[in-house]
Amino acid sequence: DASFAPEVVSHGLARKLGVKVPEVIWYEHRYEPLHRSVMVITEAPGYPLSESQHLSRAELDAVLSEAGKDLACINSIPVEGFGWLDRDGSNMTLRAPELNYRAFALGQRDADLTFLAACETLSCAEIERLRQTIIWYDHWLESGGAVLAHGDFDVTAIYQREGRYTGIIDFGEARGAPRWYDLAHYHM
Repeated sequence: DASFAPEVVSHGLARKLGVKVPEVIWYEHRYEPLHRSVMVITEAPGYPLSESQHLSRAELDAVLSEAGKDLACINSIPVEGFGWLDRDGSNMTLRAPELNYRAFALGQRDADLTFLAACETLSCAEIERLRQTIIWYDHWLESGGAVLAHGDFDVTAIYQREGRYTGIIDFGEARGAPRWYDLAHYHM
């Protein structure tokens, strides 16, 4: 029952800012023949950087620089709340359920650590070190307002043709997050 509504809104707002993302040419919240949400976009010309090993260093740097400028624009779009974007399709806004980033980032922490201990993935000492690290760096979770994060920004989402940047695709993991979220994801 998940809707493409957040992606339609994300594409539209990004395009208004001059970001090179495909244009949405058709959207239906629930297309009855398929019993699901459908979104059709224009082509993203070229190839993802992940398939562009032939680029020179200068071309790669230029493509990444332009993608970074577009990412900064994307990361300036406000989102109401933190976390996964609301995909119920009831309205065309960028809305997420959590009031702050701490709630999104740590909301499942205790359940996750209990699970990792139960399946013996982590030792009790490792879990305690994780808990202590979270306490030490808790101030990093103070983030101000939420902005649109691409969510899985990496070289598969950045497109180029003949060494020239052509755009960003795939907002399927978009969320409300601190403005540095996508850069941190890309760095990892």
